[in-house]
Amino acid sequence: MNVTRVAHVRATATLVLGAAVALAAGILFVRIAYDVYRGEVLHWDMQVLTWIQAHRHPLLTYFFERTTALGSNLILVVVAVGACAALFLSGRRDMAAAIAAALLGGQLLSGGLKLLFARPRPDVPALTSARGYAFPSGHAVNSVVFFVTLALLVSGHVKGRALRIFLLLYALFVGALVSVSRLYLGVHYPSDVLGGALVGISWSITVVIFEHLFWHARRSR
Repeated sequence: MNVTRVAHVRATATLVLGAAVALAAGILFVRIAYDVYRGEVLHWDMQVLTWIQAHRHPLLTYFFERTTALGSNLILVVVAVGACAALFLSGRRDMAAAIAAALLGGQLLSGGLKLLFARPRPDVPALTSARGYAFPSGHAVNSVVFFVTLALLVSGHVKGRALRIFLLLYALFVGALVSVSRLYLGVHYPSDVLGGALVGISWSITVVIFEHLFWHARRSR
């Protein structure tokens, strides 16, 4: 088996694995969404929020009040515009389009699902203001979508498995920090952020798979 054939097999296996992860995340989200709709997770949600509130600390409050900004629309749009412009100018229009599509799609998914479930915000003392419905968390969806999409796109063009794994884990870590900040600040239930993270993972992988297939199709012409 020649080098080109091996590379093709590895790329195909990676795409299949990615599709499986995206599908699994989507199925798990549907299950959580069903439990949210039936109100079966509310007791567990409140237990977690009550525990978090009992363990608030000024240093943690300072940290999470600033960490949550990483998932705000303003920050993500500003960073995404810069990333897309840099990629476009460097000739990677496919990657720029993928990031734009991922972020826009994440916004639409988050907003549409919120309207569909119309879940009220937690009735607990919150440390920040938040508008709209709770499920799924928009901060969780958008932060995971942006950082995971960016990490997956970049990891496809760097050498070394360790670096690729680091990029993906770091992206997931940032998304997790933003998600936890929404719990700590009292504006979301645990099922909100978990559902949002799953939507973000599924959507970001889907976008990257289509970007790869589109780019491969262009190169093979």
